[in-house]
Amino acid sequence: MKLIDEAKRPLTRAELESILRKRGLIPENCSRAYVGNAVGEFADKIVYLDAVGYWLAMRPCAAARYKPTTRKKAA
Repeated sequence: MKLIDEAKRPLTRAELESILRKRGLIPENCSRAYVGNAVGEFADKIVYLDAVGYWLAMRPCAAARYKPTTRKKAA
């Protein structure tokens, strides 16, 4: 989430992978699926915007015409 916030724009999986590798946060031999699995752990905080990339779920993104919705928790 911090990487997306710092970029101030949606990031593709390839971009996230590159940044994480440069920062030494994932090993060189990890597959791209590793990034997808890691993002999946934050499904309530990160959304995938088609043809744009990963974005913060509670923040609007004009470029993708994304507006966050308030979800009610199950009782």
